[in-house]
Amino acid sequence: FQAEDGIRDVERSRGLGDVYKRQLKNNGLGIWLEMDSNMNKIFSNNFIENNIHATFSVSFHNLWLRNYWNNWKLPLPKPVFGFVYGFPWIQLDWMPRLSPYGGEE
Repeated sequence: FQAEDGIRDVERSRGLGDVYKRQLKNNGLGIWLEMDSNMNKIFSNNFIENNIHATFSVSFHNLWLRNYWNNWKLPLPKPVFGFVYGFPWIQLDWMPRLSPYGGEE
């Protein structure tokens, strides 16, 4: 569902599914995947000027791909930081975009 701070998936849901071509801009938190929100595809989105672009907690097998992150300028996988049972964990956007979709920033 749409939260006041971007997109948040509530605990024990089936997951967001596909999060595709969204503009996540000027939020405290762009996207948050909570416990048991698994196997989501987050691709082709713009993450711009959020305090925290994306995070997760006990959310597995998510595919992050071809998102634009305004704080990432390298043609390398971008880490997405989260936690699994209290331990720091990372997932990767394997092919981050270096320019936003639609030319916005």
